[in-house]
Amino acid sequence: MRRIVQAVVCVVLLAESVFASEYRVFTRRVGELTGALDHPARVRGQDSPVLFEWQGRVHFLFGDTIFHDGRPFHPNSMASTTDFDAGDGVELTYHRGNRHRPVLPRVAGEFSVWLNGAYVLDGDVFANYRRVESVEPLVSSVMGVAGMVDADAGFDYLVGLPPDDPRWRDVPGAALVHDGYVYRLTRRKGYLSSVVHLSRVAVQDHLDLEALEYLTEDGWVGDPEAERRVLMRNANNCRPYRNEYLGKWICVGNRIYSEGFVSAIQMHTSTDLEGPWEPSLVVEQAHSWPGESFSTYNAEHHPRFDKEGGRIFYSFGTRGATYNVNIFESHIDYVESVWSPQSGEDDVGKTLRRRGRTEIAVRMAGSSFSGADSVADATLRIPLRNRNKKDRRIRLSIDVGVPNRDDFVDSGGARNRTADVSSRQRLATVEIDVLVPEGAEEITAGGARLSSLLDAALAHPEWVPNGEPNHLSLFIRRSDDLSWTPHVGRFDGGDPIELRMCHGACAGGVAGDGG
Repeated sequence: MRRIVQAVVCVVLLAESVFASEYRVFTRRVGELTGALDHPARVRGQDSPVLFEWQGRVHFLFGDTIFHDGRPFHPNSMASTTDFDAGDGVELTYHRGNRHRPVLPRVAGEFSVWLNGAYVLDGDVFANYRRVESVEPLVSSVMGVAGMVDADAGFDYLVGLPPDDPRWRDVPGAALVHDGYVYRLTRRKGYLSSVVHLSRVAVQDHLDLEALEYLTEDGWVGDPEAERRVLMRNANNCRPYRNEYLGKWICVGNRIYSEGFVSAIQMHTSTDLEGPWEPSLVVEQAHSWPGESFSTYNAEHHPRFDKEGGRIFYSFGTRGATYNVNIFESHIDYVESVWSPQSGEDDVGKTLRRRGRTEIAVRMAGSSFSGADSVADATLRIPLRNRNKKDRRIRLSIDVGVPNRDDFVDSGGARNRTADVSSRQRLATVEIDVLVPEGAEEITAGGARLSSLLDAALAHPEWVPNGEPNHLSLFIRRSDDLSWTPHVGRFDGGDPIELRMCHGACAGGVAGDGG
């Protein structure tokens, strides 16, 4: 592994129930992927990585490549790796004797050749290319498809069309093979354009540019002049992959802002490749480095580096100020509720009654908060089996256990109702008065007291900071004599309790907090 200096967490957002429709991502910059002058390739700067897996390695196609000695740049270059743990950096090997070489040369008079949208068919690699005559103004001479059968030999031009041909009305971007088609994400021509459309061609015809189909509001049509359906907005340079953890397609790329070429890494999600795609979620903020306007751009993600089924993923984007590709580690974060008041899985989700009062034991997992953080706001929601019949104020007693302890097992290792309740190692307790209005379908509690309870757990020495899978146990009971019937659980069809721990105000209102 390539050991590099670890950066601090640069974005930490809301941690919430995995059952909620929303989720958040927090990201840290691992460090630079390229630019190590002690590397045999002696590459000083590269940008715009395009990733594909081929022959047991993940390959990186880079854009304009500059060297340590100031020689004229290569229009592109390629490296690869079998180091799939990107959490401490990635060790790259360049092709052709571990030296920098262009994989697709430019012709005389051209400024550069940019590669994008690599895909593998029948053991060979193909990629979209764009031959560029000038950057200011941006003038392209040919766009098409190139192919490669040997890494040391590089790519060959296969087919191409002039940029005014209606079949290339959009600039080709990412590409993927799915269900017998080669799909291409394209965007409107223009350097900063990021309105994304979708085209496809059957795999057996993927080099026949006349066979392209285009996604419109009326379905797939073969007319290149047809009005294309917008797949995503502000999604420059992203390539869709299936994310096992979310059970959705995700597309990690860039949003480009017009002022100063400021950019942010973001993620779109969808249950279907053809959409609709949900609004983007920022993964890495545009102003991660103060004073830099030319920030991270042309980021790409590849699932070969994913961990925990895609809950942790890595993106590779160019930091403009240093003109090198950086590695970013992102966590799709949540707090997962595990219902454990009973001994067997069949009973999980039911409430435990003692002395006429209802008690719920809950074990939470997955908080991203570090021990140095503070919970500025917290909200607890407990669904009710029936609507509340009249306004009432109830009192909840809530305590938290020592983090990362198995609080639901007795000394003999057995799970049972007595052990579940009596053996908990309590760290702190609060009592909260909550107003439950008439017609309410849930009890909602929150405020400073609940936040302070969670702060006690975060401050405990056994809490592991920076996104490790912490476990936190809660014990909730009514401390008044009124009856209630919670409706919770994962196995009996009930809705889960949701706990939100927030750095700022939690989303949504709080029904009442008497203290």
